This record gives sequence, structure tokens and C-alpha cells, in this order.
Amino acid sequence: MAEFLTGVIEGFYGQPWTQAERFELFDWMASWGLNTYLYAPKDDLKQRAIWRELYSVSEAETLGQLVRACQQRNIQFIYALSPGLDIRYSDETELGHLQKRFEQMLAMGCRHFALLFDDIPIARMARSSNVGFAGFSTGSRGQHDVRVDTAAASGRPFSFLSHALLRPDGGTKTGRGRLPADGREGAIAGD
Repeated sequence: MAEFLTGVIEGFYGQPWTQAERFELFDWMASWGLNTYLYAPKDDLKQRAIWRELYSVSEAETLGQLVRACQQRNIQFIYALSPGLDIRYSDETELGHLQKRFEQMLAMGCRHFALLFDDIPIARMARSSNVGFAGFSTGSRGQHDVRVDTAAASGRPFSFLSHALLRPDGGTKTGRGRLPADGREGAIAGD
């Protein structure tokens, strides 16, 4: 992953961009010297609300087209998954769901990933039984462990971003790092 990221985040609520709009954007980005596109549209239900479900064959083909279009223009495609609405941090099967999604994206040629824990209602964060904080002192501790465990379970290094972690004091903290296959090194935010 480039050391300095410049680009566009498709991470808004509402109708996601069409393929044609994205391809036009990629052409503009390449002409402007931008190097990164982060895919995180909030209304892609499988990116956020029903994140445990894998993409269908046709959905995967559409995403694969985006990955290849970025590669053709020397733009890094970062796939972001936002499991924070209902992930159960203490449930080991959740790691399996994350791993299956990242394996699906790896098969499409994607090599850069993000786990986003943003836009999580404070009330939901406070109800630990609903989001599975059991065994964790804070949500950010659970988020940290999910990131490290996801990287370690991959069995290979990949570029990884994290964003907008809620702290107990209500503030936010962001972090970025490269996680090796064992998940032990890198600049990881969360505590």
C-alpha cells in the first residue's frame, strides 16, 4: 500500500454510485494522480447491515470489475467491511465470517482491506450484551482484537486500515498499519 494515501472514499449513506460513475471517477483519479479508492458504501447491505452474507456470483463479478478497473489505472482498491452494528466480539464464529469475506475479496484480486467501526450508535455500544463485549473491558478492546485476529487468521500479510474507534470517553481514534500474517506488528489503534 502506498505510504501516503490520496483518493476517494465511497462511504456515504444513500444510493451507491453506479459502475459507470465509478469508472468515470477512476479515470479522473488517475488523471489527477490520486492513488486510492476505498469501497465502503453504507447502503451496500453486505458491506454493513448483513455483513456476514457473502456476495452472490453476480455481485462478486461487479466488485471484481471495480478491483480490476482500479488496478488498470494504478489505483489501490481498498475493500472496507463495517461489522460494528452487531458483531459479537467474544464469539469466535464471527472471525470465520470476516475471514470468508476477505477470502472472497482476495479471490477477486483485492489486496487491501479496512475494518470500519464508525457510525455505531452510542446506545448500542453501551448495551454490551447486544454487541458481545463479554470478556472485553471496552468496545475498542474488542475491535482491536478482531483486527489482530482477522489478520492472523489470513495466514498471509495484507494491507489493513482501521477507522473511528469509539473510546470510553466518547472520543475517536484512528489507526493504520500493516499487519503481518501473525498479526503482532504494525501500528494498531484501539486501546
